[in-house]
Amino acid sequence: MSDRVDHSKPGLGDPERRRRPGRPAAGRDVRAALLESARRCFSAEPYTSVTLRQIATLVGVNPAMVAYYFGSKLGLYEAMLDEAVATIGAALAELTRAPEPDIERFLSTYMETLGEYPWLPPLLARDVFGAEGPMRDVFVRRLAERGAVRLPAALRRL
Repeated sequence: MSDRVDHSKPGLGDPERRRRPGRPAAGRDVRAALLESARRCFSAEPYTSVTLRQIATLVGVNPAMVAYYFGSKLGLYEAMLDEAVATIGAALAELTRAPEPDIERFLSTYMETLGEYPWLPPLLARDVFGAEGPMRDVFVRRLAERGAVRLPAALRRL
């Protein structure tokens, strides 16, 4: 029996295998891939029907990677929404703070954002505004954090 290591085969001594457990491989943006996979899954099916396994399988990773990056399925969903509504949220905050609200600019930003994220309107219609929208509270909370509660006052000033 030989104590020599065969360096022609990757093994435990291989630098590619000496990552800390649970950390993704270098050179791959797993977080971005999970967000894209979530967009595909959540735009095709209601939130309650999508599984972490579905999302992870499209990326080719273990479902535990969702917990690593987002904490949970809800955290992933919120991150996906945040990415899409960040521009709208910034425009909304600007509108509500401005001495002279520019509703045309806000609406223009809103429409441009929806054009960049075509999956968003059907998702919102089903999961947020639908009769049994399971994500209504999440969406309202996210908008409130971005200043939507000040929107009526801004509109009255117009």
